[in-house]
Amino acid sequence: MDGARAVSARVRQLLELPETQEAYERLCSEVERHDRLYYISYSPEITDFEYDLLYKKLKDMEEAHPEWRVPWSPTQRVAPPLPKGTGFQRVRHKAPMLSLDNTYDMGDLSAFDGRVRKALHKALGAPDAPEAAVRARFGYVVEPKIDGIGIEVVYEKGIMVLASTRGDGEVGEDVTRNVRTIRAIPVRLAEDVDIVVRGEIFMPFETFRKLNAARTASGQPEFMNPRNATAGTIHLLEPAEVASRRLGAFFYDVPDAQEDYYSQTLKFLNRLGVPVCPDIKKASDINELKEIVAWWENRRQDLPFPIDGLVVKVDSYAHRQILGFTSKAPSWAIAYKFRAERATTVLEGIEYSVGRTGVITPVARLEPVIISGTRVARASLHNWDIVRSLDVRIGDLVVVEKAGEIIPQIVGVAPESHERRSQGLTSPVVVPDTCPQCGTPLVTVHSASGRDRQEHTQVRCPNTLQCPGQIAGRLEYFVSRKGMDIRSIGPRLIRRLVDAGLVRSFSDLYLLSEEALLELDGIQNRSASNIVNGIRISKSRPLHRLVYALGLPYTGEVGARTLAQYFVSLDRMLMSPSLPDLPDRLKELDGIGEVAARAIDEYFDDVHNMRELSRLNLLGVSVPEKKASTGSLAGFSFCITGRLSRSREDVENLIRDHGGRVVKSVSGKLDYLVAGERAGSKLTKARKLGVRVISEDELYALAGM
Repeated sequence: MDGARAVSARVRQLLELPETQEAYERLCSEVERHDRLYYISYSPEITDFEYDLLYKKLKDMEEAHPEWRVPWSPTQRVAPPLPKGTGFQRVRHKAPMLSLDNTYDMGDLSAFDGRVRKALHKALGAPDAPEAAVRARFGYVVEPKIDGIGIEVVYEKGIMVLASTRGDGEVGEDVTRNVRTIRAIPVRLAEDVDIVVRGEIFMPFETFRKLNAARTASGQPEFMNPRNATAGTIHLLEPAEVASRRLGAFFYDVPDAQEDYYSQTLKFLNRLGVPVCPDIKKASDINELKEIVAWWENRRQDLPFPIDGLVVKVDSYAHRQILGFTSKAPSWAIAYKFRAERATTVLEGIEYSVGRTGVITPVARLEPVIISGTRVARASLHNWDIVRSLDVRIGDLVVVEKAGEIIPQIVGVAPESHERRSQGLTSPVVVPDTCPQCGTPLVTVHSASGRDRQEHTQVRCPNTLQCPGQIAGRLEYFVSRKGMDIRSIGPRLIRRLVDAGLVRSFSDLYLLSEEALLELDGIQNRSASNIVNGIRISKSRPLHRLVYALGLPYTGEVGARTLAQYFVSLDRMLMSPSLPDLPDRLKELDGIGEVAARAIDEYFDDVHNMRELSRLNLLGVSVPEKKASTGSLAGFSFCITGRLSRSREDVENLIRDHGGRVVKSVSGKLDYLVAGERAGSKLTKARKLGVRVISEDELYALAGM
């Protein structure tokens, strides 16, 4: 023991425990308790030095007596790295992890309160009964909305057996090995219960600052914000690295809660040793809700962890059952998002970003400023029309905020800039006339977008095939999650591959070798293997993923599925130029309009595009699309209305996956109207036209689920 450092009497007593199994388990429990104090309560009782002594004593006892070691020991949190080429297994949640409706407006919060009270009053009392009957048992629980990553943890007999990410709400990823390393999350509960708990994993601000400082020192790009850093950390293949980042966690949901009130469930979680966010408050009416919102608005900047708003939930589970769900979210809860934090700083210059379509976008280079706990040095200006409308100039003091607490953007020029301009300290923003990536002269085009077809000015590089910026942009889109989902390749690696001349097209990705990757600085054997393996796996993606990844004009996810159903295979797509009436055929497809049909036809007329599709076909990229006629819903059209248990998007995708066709309006040609709760005019029209109306459960039965 280091005699130069003081050790408390309690710690000294623990260090002098005899070598017995009872003493070993006592020491395990004590180290667990100090983990909770440090990582959950932020109120440690002992110094880091004293903790290290206790931890070493525990490890020494386990090494001397391995038969004593228990699976919940604090020393057993960190597992070996995942085997080479292994990814995270997908896990289906027992019940969907739903999202919440959001509002930034106090008026919307009042409207939410009004809807809740009206529905409960109608259900629990006669229409003319006093509201006191509802008020007697009514209340809200208000808690901070943690800006982290959703997580579900399963305990059996009080021991953690599974931890999975939220994913799409239905299916997540098994990240148990990494979650076990997070000392804020107990491996063993205080009681031997079977329970599923849900919450958020987050990165404290201090940890985030240290992590970015270390990445900068090693030449790596900084994480944009704590949430991105958390997401990156939880998907690391090295559990030891996850442990070193000291993530935090708070839990707020038990899908099968047995209590009568949510506030009782939170107390139960506390009793189990599951971390619950501090300062959770209760409100009985909208006035108390407003007071709590004002209290948090003034306090949120002092917190050591990131929040982006508050979550307001009805306390009574019985009341929640009455209120039910909309198609996307529970009707008994709402997220009140804080208005974006703003800061004033100097616009130091303008950089030019080249997108996959060749459009040049202005990006502001700022004097670094802290917003919402993160360092901001760049901000979006979106397009040249906004530059003109803001009348922003280099050297101005500009007002910056984070859109949705994530993307920094300039929203105005500070009044103090008038003086700077009069002193000659500013200069106009100049629209470039040559491409910053390839030097090609730029062209100015005018396009209309949005429902109001508002015209926008764009500056574009016409060097489609050779411009490095466009090549990199197309590749980033190609490997994205909605596209070919090649997660081993990120924007930084794509840029390096393009700059090194290793990749110029989609098909070049599938010709990459480990040997070529190892020629790049910083790429090790394991990384090269993971990259090549990820590319190889993507060959088995269905055709609609490839169609989306190609970036066909005017073609999103729905259009990609429609085209994939039409062509069925890449071989059939290659035959499309031989069809003289292709535009007419395409515009008859669901979701493909006349403009899109012409643009897609022009895409297939391009020799370079067809050559690239041929190369992908020869390399075995993509599998044929499952023919709609083979699905259990094939040949039938469906329209959806009202509130369902799943999100509208999930139900529409389910119908398409089983061969059905989704339409947005009711007509006499419609086969089925899927009607959920609170169905409105579509239900009335369907009954009038004699369209068959089915429930959500009947839809699943038709699909064979």
